[in-house]
Order: sequence, then C-alpha cells, then structure tokens
Amino acid sequence: MVVGGVVYAKAAERWRSALAPAARLLPAVGYDTVVVAAALGAVVVEGGAVLALPAFVRLVRSGRGGDLAGPVLGASVLSVMALASVAGLSVWAHHLDVAQRNGADAPYGAAFVAVGALAALSLWAWTAVGLRTIRRLDLSRAVLRAEALLALLLTLAMAVIAGGVGLGGAGLRRGGGAFLGGPARLPVTPELALAAAAMAGGLVLALAGSVRVVRSWAAPAQRSAS
Repeated sequence: MVVGGVVYAKAAERWRSALAPAARLLPAVGYDTVVVAAALGAVVVEGGAVLALPAFVRLVRSGRGGDLAGPVLGASVLSVMALASVAGLSVWAHHLDVAQRNGADAPYGAAFVAVGALAALSLWAWTAVGLRTIRRLDLSRAVLRAEALLALLLTLAMAVIAGGVGLGGAGLRRGGGAFLGGPARLPVTPELALAAAAMAGGLVLALAGSVRVVRSWAAPAQRSAS
C-alpha cells in the first residue's frame, strides 16, 4: 500500500494546474481523501509502534535479539539501493515533460517500475524484520487487544485510500485527457499499473489479517456461549 500510494502521488503530481477548473472537483476529492487517510494511517502505525516500544526495549536488554542483525543489515542495504535508485530516477524525470513521465517514454516507464519493485523489496525486507521481532515480544493481553484494534483501523484507512485513488482516477479520466496522455481516457501506464497492483495486494493482505483478528475476538465468546 505504501508503494502504491507513493506511485500514485508521483503519477498525479501537478494535476491541478493541468485540468480546467470545472474538471477539478472529483479529482480533488479523491486526492484529498488519499492524503487525509494516509496521514491518519501513519498516526495509527506510530501508535502501534509506541505501544510495542516497552516490550521491544525489554527484548533488546535481554539479549534475545542478537540474530536479527543479519536481516537488519540486509534490509538496510536494500534501502540504500532503493534510495539511490529513486534519486537517479528523480534526476531523469526532471529532464522529461509531463507526458513522458506518464507513459510516453518507455525506458523511463520501465525504470520506474524497476525502482518501484526495488522499493517494494526493501519494504518487504523491513516487514520481515518487524514480524520476526514482533513474534519475540512479550506483550500483555491489553496491548495485544489495542494492537488488534489499531490493525483494524489501519485496514479501514487503506480501504479509504483505495477508494480515494479510484475516485481521483475517475475524475482524471473525465477531465484529464491532456494530462494523462489521451482525450477522455485513462491510459494504463506502467506507473499506474504498479500503483494499482501494489494497493490491491496490500489491501487484500490487510483484509485477510483483519478477518483473523475478528475471528480471534469471536472465538472466546463462542466458547463461553457453549
């Protein structure tokens, strides 16, 4: 979802100045919805990290996290490579016009997809590190329930982001022909395809996790009723 949001923000840059004032309402609602939901999602993630911080400190002090050094190093290397690639792609993009950055330049589009894949791989590596760490944390029942609730809220935010992207895309399709590269149509550029795929994959995983959370809450109640 993070990768998809970044790609969407990059692909939709400068759209306000490219659209006629009468065609800006729907894209504006969609874009602003994405921004607000993403900000709230970031707050939820930070809240979860704060709740788990005491247990993480205890893990480090106990010395039980020593074997995480290798995965952390690997994720760090991928992050450096991704940042360097993003910097190079940004320099390249400044030498292209809007149409070339949105599908008209095939080499740039391929490079954009490759850099996005590298960034996704970096995020996956850090996610794997986070999951290995979380499994070792000694969290109280209250903290676990709070983390589960935050996970549900984050899934809701992700769904709102996906809806905002769809709404914004529909608005751009209606009024952004020149901006997107064709009259009254939304081309399936590599950038937009990557954003859609990343968001869909992230949302599916989040929904699957939310179902597991709800089932874990329902199980004790069912046992009590029986």
